[in-house]
Amino acid sequence: MASDSSDLRTAFPSPPKYDDVSTEELETLLRDIDVLVLTTTDVERMALHEAMRPLPGRTGLVEGSIKLVTYRLGLLGRYAVAHVESTQGSQARDGSLLTVNDAILVVAPKAVIVVGIAFGLNPGAQELGDVIMAETVTPYERQRLNADGTRTPRGLPLVTGIHLAECFRTRCVDWELTRAQGKVKVFRGEMLSGEKLCDNKAFRDSLAKTYPNALAGEMEGAGAYAAAARGNVEIILVKAICDWGDGTKTKEWQPFAAGAAVSLVEHVLNKRNVLTGLGAREHSLPGEGAPAMAGGPTPVASSAFTNPPRAPRPMFLAESGVTEADAPVALVGCAMVQYPDKLASLVEKLREDLLHDRYVPEEEKQRLKNHGFQPGADQDVTRRRMMELLSVADFDLFVFYSRKSSVSRSEEALRGALLNHLLESRLSHPKWPIAAISGRIPRLPESLQAFKAASGPRRPTVDIPPSQVPTKASPILLVTQYACDIVRARLAQVLAGPPYPPQSDATRIRTKLRMAEDIDTGERFHRERPLP
Repeated sequence: MASDSSDLRTAFPSPPKYDDVSTEELETLLRDIDVLVLTTTDVERMALHEAMRPLPGRTGLVEGSIKLVTYRLGLLGRYAVAHVESTQGSQARDGSLLTVNDAILVVAPKAVIVVGIAFGLNPGAQELGDVIMAETVTPYERQRLNADGTRTPRGLPLVTGIHLAECFRTRCVDWELTRAQGKVKVFRGEMLSGEKLCDNKAFRDSLAKTYPNALAGEMEGAGAYAAAARGNVEIILVKAICDWGDGTKTKEWQPFAAGAAVSLVEHVLNKRNVLTGLGAREHSLPGEGAPAMAGGPTPVASSAFTNPPRAPRPMFLAESGVTEADAPVALVGCAMVQYPDKLASLVEKLREDLLHDRYVPEEEKQRLKNHGFQPGADQDVTRRRMMELLSVADFDLFVFYSRKSSVSRSEEALRGALLNHLLESRLSHPKWPIAAISGRIPRLPESLQAFKAASGPRRPTVDIPPSQVPTKASPILLVTQYACDIVRARLAQVLAGPPYPPQSDATRIRTKLRMAEDIDTGERFHRERPLP
């Protein structure tokens, strides 16, 4: 159960690796940046950096400063972006107005995107997590205070760039994100912007009455839009609803809302030629060839479009449903983790938070203290918090499954068949090099050696990375087991046929599931064809 005092470190992984560069090197790199992205809060920054990839030839996001602004550079979708942060509001010394103005002068971007969280104005029609794409941003602070106590709005609406408005309106129709209440909805219209952190129902209601067409409110849009207008740069604001500004504000929905807004922006920027009309240059997505340049004043070497090889990652193995007699589906899966120590520390931190959370029942605290996380035994409060961590944790999941009713294999043979398909797919894969294997699958070392022996004539270059079977479940093996159990439960529902239950924990980790393959039919689910 989240509360206003919850630690956001339990909701997002540790910060990615940063390559610290000199001002001179940063200035050179900024010549190839066409998109400027603004965030304000820690949760917005963490959601954005979770989605960004390193620039070609870099091992982490580039970080450096020019004058009073710090820049983080990376790829978001097909575009190289520069991320900057402001403090809350538009008018402060480090507010959005001066931050965006300074960044535009340095970067000379083709587009500015403000992404993050906002408060909703219509709880009856909206849900927490819904995304607002601003067609206009109205500064509500500019008002005339009349003698009779009434107020007359005087702030002129600031308009979203015509190209950005069109491409975000038309190119997000196939974007989809789900939560417990159903699919996330996307609204387009008026966004209010002011200097007040709204958490007062009377004030919120007065804004809704004064601006009846407004969809939501926030604090940085007015300054960012004003700076973009002065710099003659197109801008759009995309923010998701995290609370209602009515005196019940908590941080519970902030990670999901920030992630939803970033997800929609990334989805649009993944589209081919979406910013060509603004002169922005594309980079290829992983696995693609280099696209044609969209133009622009600074040519980029063709090598800049070649994705660097991935660093080897540890692979964590788990199984689900193999030993359960009543499980209709069995699977073996692996989690590929870039920063295992950081993920393990997040799991341990979550456990400590739950042990000191007054809303967690004492019997659940005692169970967590004695046995730790257990996917089938955790109470709702524990499972909900673990799901929050899984939804943003840094890992990629691959699973191979089989209907147990369609095979006559023994338990050991079924496990072996599933594991062999996984190893055949993942070992020596050029895009997913493996540094080490860890798991508690029975007879794992013997299975690995048998796979190597059987693969020798067919794949003489196959190599088995160092492997280990921990004496007790490590935090990341728990994460892997949790994720595998969730996917297996959803697969059982899918294979049972429609109608599918509308709600599932699998929707929370959909972006983490890279592939699910039926070893008997070859049917695959992946990011382009996700689980229903």
